[in-house]
Amino acid sequence: MSEGSYRDYGSLDDRIGGEGDVIFRRINSRLRGNQLNEGEVQVSENGRMDVSGSWQPRKGLSTLYGSITQTVTPSVTLPVALPFTLGTSSPNLVFGACVFTDPTSALPDDFIFSARADSCTIIRPKDKVVFQTKYPTNYSVNRRVSMVQAFNKIFLFQASKTPLELSPTLTRATITSATRLSSVITINSPAHGLVSGDLVTLTGLSGQASTDPDPNGLYTVSTSGGPDVFTIVKDHSSASVNSITYSASGAYAEYWNSFQEVQSGYYVMPSQLTDTVTASNGELLFTVNNHGLTLGQSLTLIQGTDGFSGVPEQEVRATFITPNTFKVNLAVKDNTTGIVTLVQKKPVSYLVHMPSTPFGVVNQRRFWMPYFYEELNRGATQVTWKDRSNKDEIICSDVLDENTYDVVGQRLRITGGSNDFVQAIEPFTEDTLIVFARRSIHKVSGVSGSLKDVSVNVVTPDLGCTARKSIAQVGSKILFLSDRGVYMIEYFDQYNLRGAEIPLSESVQPIFDRVNVNYMDKAVGVYFNNRYYLALSLDGNTENSHIVIYNFINQGWESLDFVDSTAFFVIDFLVARENRQNNLYVTTTEGGIHRLDSVEGGDETTTTGGTTLPVKSLFESRAYDLNTMDRKQFTRAEIQVKSSDSASSNADISFHIKDPDATVEGLSIANLLAEQYASNLSASKDASLRSSVRSKGFSASVRIKPTAGRPLVTALKVDGRITNRSTISKT
Repeated sequence: MSEGSYRDYGSLDDRIGGEGDVIFRRINSRLRGNQLNEGEVQVSENGRMDVSGSWQPRKGLSTLYGSITQTVTPSVTLPVALPFTLGTSSPNLVFGACVFTDPTSALPDDFIFSARADSCTIIRPKDKVVFQTKYPTNYSVNRRVSMVQAFNKIFLFQASKTPLELSPTLTRATITSATRLSSVITINSPAHGLVSGDLVTLTGLSGQASTDPDPNGLYTVSTSGGPDVFTIVKDHSSASVNSITYSASGAYAEYWNSFQEVQSGYYVMPSQLTDTVTASNGELLFTVNNHGLTLGQSLTLIQGTDGFSGVPEQEVRATFITPNTFKVNLAVKDNTTGIVTLVQKKPVSYLVHMPSTPFGVVNQRRFWMPYFYEELNRGATQVTWKDRSNKDEIICSDVLDENTYDVVGQRLRITGGSNDFVQAIEPFTEDTLIVFARRSIHKVSGVSGSLKDVSVNVVTPDLGCTARKSIAQVGSKILFLSDRGVYMIEYFDQYNLRGAEIPLSESVQPIFDRVNVNYMDKAVGVYFNNRYYLALSLDGNTENSHIVIYNFINQGWESLDFVDSTAFFVIDFLVARENRQNNLYVTTTEGGIHRLDSVEGGDETTTTGGTTLPVKSLFESRAYDLNTMDRKQFTRAEIQVKSSDSASSNADISFHIKDPDATVEGLSIANLLAEQYASNLSASKDASLRSSVRSKGFSASVRIKPTAGRPLVTALKVDGRITNRSTISKT
């Protein structure tokens, strides 16, 4: 029984009642505050609702690369499909990103690749080391791109341009010595493999004076002094001495190979040449009638038996030809005998190399992608592209061959030529793809075999996907952003794929009403740690300024996140590993890479920490009406809070009364604790805060705005008594 209440009540007494919550699970901003159920809150900004049922401000972002600026630079809009010309002087604009994991390593490192205008920046999360790799000559990125790891390569897709591929290889050359004279650092590194103009990252150098600049970092090779020496130029304007010898123990010169365009031009089909041969003087003599080879033609050795069984696949050339015989070079011992198979190539017209496409996905060892572009001009090594007449077809590669596409037998028309177009492709089950069009959703079945029995069926004809990167798969469910909010489709059994009639975002529709509909296609989403994160452009922004989070454990929307900066816009979410731990990262338009929910305190603005932006969190409970329609005299409230283990905490507290509207403010954790502590709530301490409310109205909510630390709100209660009850009954 609450203090000040009565054991018994007379007919004219005002009964004292109370209402509160001991658990907080989800946001409901669509209904009026007093219509919410227990555990629902009206507002949660930059907050987390833990499995224990408490509410707490989120942790801060840590910065791996780049920085967070507080004010926006001149307006920059990154379109999805239209050409984009850099409107600012910033070289750090990012157009897309992906994570690469080296599958050949015993304990693989993850690397984050970020596509910029004229090069690709690479970050190793575990130690924040920065690398860079180049695009082909005269290639640039000028619009949003899609990047994906597949077939042990990284592919970069840019609409109306030939895709790029990279077989990522990180070369690590040992540094034996390093000296600086003036601004030139000379590196001794046996067999370094670098030439002038290459990009290289130095790690592990030490021994400079405290006032000298750190010699480690990313550089362009100035000169190569041979196979064992190269030089770089280092700004040493703050150096205290003109020359120095660094300690090179444990130091390395590390660098990646460069992107290349995927194979293009006329497609050539392998033709096999097989014979039993014997090696003599580094050559093999083949007898194949009408082989059709030319002197010097390139061939590939793909198989050998007997003495050639251990010879690796490799390129060889015709060194001698007659109409029915030819020789090829091969470095094996004389008199080695066995059956050898070579492959030559001839042009064909019904197969194509990988076409230009805005994105591609891998399923059942094939690449699947929209078939939006075809060749305009076709040369021996380069292709220019034009739009195809329709945008409702997808195409796939041969199995384990990302470079071969049958435009006759492996092309699927999804919407039947309607006024719809393919927006996204999502691998779902081992035999099924879900193809999201702009106004509809389709199921493609039978994709695991020869594709002879592939079928296309409509899942829903009147609901489509607005943003390809908003799609996230959670078990048997797929979430995506549509014009009407976030929807979910779900597999109930092998033949039953259903879409929900009511959007998952229905309970937070006021948030989605703030979305800039002209830029919804830029939204990006990801599933991580039992949560669906969706970045959206709110409040007139043309880039993704906010992140709304759905908590699958709590079965509801948990928070609306943002950073206290008008320049922080999300390009991509990435899940990558630091050592053995997976973490969630965001890349931003200004080139930053940041780890979410990472550090106590504010959002780090730089890689060195120290300077932070405040996490501006806000909590507002449901409106308590004491379960009656009568007016109340609210008397007092009780709030149970606890500080985190790492810092003391404080928060502004106010009570918001409805009908008539009034606000009781000027309260805080510190001043409500004044009699006990006269300060913030100490780390790891909890407290039960009591405050007078003394205001009349229909309902009252509690608003908490943390100002220090990360206080946990564990329970709330508001007391009051019913007033203005008539003492005379009317007949």
